[in-house]
Amino acid sequence: DGEARCSNFWFRVATEPNTRPGHWNDTSAKYVEEYVAVAAVVEKILPRAKVGLANMAADGTHWDDEVTPMAHGVANAVPTARVDFLAMTCYGRGKHGSAPTLAQTRYDLTTAALCATRLSNMRALGGATWADLPMQVMEYGLQQNLLNRVDDDPGVFGAAWTLATSTLHARHGSERAFHWHYGETSFSHDDDACSKEVSVSKCSLYKGA
Repeated sequence: DGEARCSNFWFRVATEPNTRPGHWNDTSAKYVEEYVAVAAVVEKILPRAKVGLANMAADGTHWDDEVTPMAHGVANAVPTARVDFLAMTCYGRGKHGSAPTLAQTRYDLTTAALCATRLSNMRALGGATWADLPMQVMEYGLQQNLLNRVDDDPGVFGAAWTLATSTLHARHGSERAFHWHYGETSFSHDDDACSKEVSVSKCSLYKGA
């Protein structure tokens, strides 16, 4: 039934609230207030479901002055707020090439290392209470090439980058990452490139989950 299904949900409270004003247009204290309220409702209505902080934009700016107060506030909220997991967003953003035909996306592994370090540092803000919380990358991958499109990087380089960055996250304790766009049936720059299901298409080389 509906209750049984929803009890398997992981409720993430907001998305990238340190990406302001597009995703959150209020104070860090207000986010803490909202989190406490939402967590209380989830616990009351669906006690077997999970609830956790937003996926913080870990590769962006305003970490110390926005994310840290949010996480610290939730960890020390009165009444105590339930937290079952921590999450973040981590995208590569490097660029190279000077013309549309050279619009290949190139990413430095230090981006993933920064994301992974920040997520583990956020978990440390909760002390012993948060020490064993699952950490997840709920938006992960390559973003915005020279053409300003969100696209996967196909072929050997894309596969190598995904493996190397995933390894970095795993070493920092992240249990899983959900890759943006992987497993879909079309490229965002060419809707006709993969018209078949990924499992039976040549595009599985580029789009495999």
